[in-house]
Amino acid sequence: MNNYPKISVLIVEDNKMYALKLKSWLHFLDINTIQIVDSLEDAILTIEESNPHIILLDNYLPSQKGVDAIANIKKTSPQSSIILISANFSIDDIATAIQNGVDHIFDKNTTEKEAFKIIIDKIVISKEKNISFWDRLNPTCSKYQLKS
Repeated sequence: MNNYPKISVLIVEDNKMYALKLKSWLHFLDINTIQIVDSLEDAILTIEESNPHIILLDNYLPSQKGVDAIANIKKTSPQSSIILISANFSIDDIATAIQNGVDHIFDKNTTEKEAFKIIIDKIVISKEKNISFWDRLNPTCSKYQLKS
């Protein structure tokens, strides 16, 4: 198991039970700097204060869709990796998320923490090699040779 004790994570999720599930999965990865907020307004304040390494962003929050907040979050904290989470993604949401700079998408219906671990691993590797996850999927990308 990879351990990432120096990574900080912000969970933006209005479903308290799901937020705690994500937190337990992060603890499984030995990530202990974890903050949970339940609104985009609180998320922006927290991001400005702590610049987390990874932001787990629910797509369906009470005040705004997460996909619509990605560009603003990236402006506030460009070094943060954003994982958009939802149980229901539309093709339009996925396309908009990628355009706005999302680093990964995670389906809430996934029940295996190992799948979550793979995503965290890939984000860390992408950051270390300075290549986006989406570029790694594109075989025509000049940086594609940096596979691990």
